Amino acid sequence: MGLAFLITTDKLQILSERKVLKQHEYAALLDATSILGNAQEERERLLEDAEAHRQQQLKAGYDEGYEKGEREAATRLYADALANARALAAMKQLMAELVTRTVRELVADLPREAIYAKAFARIETLVEHEPVLTVRIAPQQVADLERVLGTMTDGTRRVRVVPDASLSEEALVVETASGVVEAGIDTQLAALHAALVGNEA
Repeated sequence: MGLAFLITTDKLQILSERKVLKQHEYAALLDATSILGNAQEERERLLEDAEAHRQQQLKAGYDEGYEKGEREAATRLYADALANARALAAMKQLMAELVTRTVRELVADLPREAIYAKAFARIETLVEHEPVLTVRIAPQQVADLERVLGTMTDGTRRVRVVPDASLSEEALVVETASGVVEAGIDTQLAALHAALVGNEA
């Protein structure tokens, strides 16, 4: 086995003891070197592709997570808004019940004649051009109503009081040719309650 020499630009260097490569062996070595270089390039390309794919997957995961987070946040916001709306509606309902109960208690202490006088004063503008009024009221309230009407009518309008046993003591129904006005306490309090909770009376 002879010594192999490596000739460089400045000196002759003994490499090691080995046989001298023949032409076909050298060509195979060059091919192997080329294959190794190509493999190295392919490895780097595959690594770059893998990194690009990883980055793409990370971005896709981020985007998906972000969208999911946005959906969850929107769902939470909607649920919170709905809960707040329900709480507000419940509070309005509670306040309306408190106000109407308080008004009912105040009205209960007023003389019946004062309540009827106030009711007729309020509906006067609605019925001022009506020549005939029919007032339906609970039988036990007829005398009180007739006393009030005696002080309020001027003789230009005919008012007929009709006892109606189907009505509660609080009811007062005024009928004209144009329509019906329910002016009783219960009806007015129901309208007040509806206005307070935001419903139409």
